[in-house]
Amino acid sequence: MLTFRRIAAVIAPLAIAAGGFMMAAPAQAAPCSNSGYLCFWVNSGFSGEMGKVSGDNSNFANLPKNGGGTWNDVISSAYNHGNSDYVALYSNSGNSGFSECLSIGANNGNTQNFTNISTGTFPWDNFNDVASSNDWYTPGTSPPHGCSHTN
Repeated sequence: MLTFRRIAAVIAPLAIAAGGFMMAAPAQAAPCSNSGYLCFWVNSGFSGEMGKVSGDNSNFANLPKNGGGTWNDVISSAYNHGNSDYVALYSNSGNSGFSECLSIGANNGNTQNFTNISTGTFPWDNFNDVASSNDWYTPGTSPPHGCSHTN
């Protein structure tokens, strides 16, 4: 009986520690495997609820989220998995305001890093939770409503 208690006393802390290490490993975000789409997430690091668009959208308030609400002013990370086009995200509906343009394959795990390099001034010192509309455009051309910064 004493031997069983000693073994249990040694194994129990090891099992708890191993379980703690396994639980501490961060979950990997689901990739944007939807070719032809701009994918975006509510959290930085491509985590939380994911949304996607394949066409031009003049008002993200019209794009419902599965978790309730809309995609207007909630995007915190983005990935352009477009087939051949670049995409511009705009701070206002109607494809206006400050814009952040993503080339094909461009991604940003934290939209706070979307900055207006030319001015670096508030309120566009970051683009987190600001996107309200988007336009797709052909590489080598300018987006229909301009581009403040390209990633």
